[in-house]
Amino acid sequence: MAIEYTLMIDSQLNLTQATHFLSNRKDIEIQSDDLKAPGMTINIERADQEDQTFVQEHFFFTPRLALFFVQDKLADFKLAHSTLIQITIALLNQGDGDAILDFNGDTILFRRIKHQLFLYQDDPDFWKPFLLNWIPQPYELALTTQRENAQVPVMTNESTPCDHPATHKNRLIHLEPAVAQFIAQIANNKHKSMDEIVNAWLKKDIGNCQSLDFEKSLSPS
Repeated sequence: MAIEYTLMIDSQLNLTQATHFLSNRKDIEIQSDDLKAPGMTINIERADQEDQTFVQEHFFFTPRLALFFVQDKLADFKLAHSTLIQITIALLNQGDGDAILDFNGDTILFRRIKHQLFLYQDDPDFWKPFLLNWIPQPYELALTTQRENAQVPVMTNESTPCDHPATHKNRLIHLEPAVAQFIAQIANNKHKSMDEIVNAWLKKDIGNCQSLDFEKSLSPS
């Protein structure tokens, strides 16, 4: 399976302008419909309706462009990841729109929200010190719940059994990075998911699920 990264960005550049901007970099060359960069093959497209709808629902902005970075099979990881971050930052510097970078469609690595940069720590092996040299200050470290990407679904229908998630009526709560890290520590100690911790914390008792004892939540089970 190919290692792929996706950048969704509300760019001020249109597709032609963005392609021209990247192809003028000395480390990038055009190969057929793609761009070839050190350790990466890049495909740039207009964000389609499906991508726009997904990003709107989960990240609350509308991307104009979608960039797909496919890592070369024999590429040096340091080289490929440096290319990925340098190109991402170069595009972000062309405007002030929101953006999100993910790994294989399920792990958030990087996000810009209203000019603020967040580096997500769900993949502890990604953000090596050499990559941080390419990230402009200031930025914040953050965590997500993986499934909802920096949002936690909270059940509002107390009579619905917890083992039927499809019947839940959910709303989304944003977690500040420091709060997310604190909840992640509790979840790790209690061997629970972050979703369970937040739901139990807010609701005390979720339907027929067993309540969690938060007075002892920081003590390993």
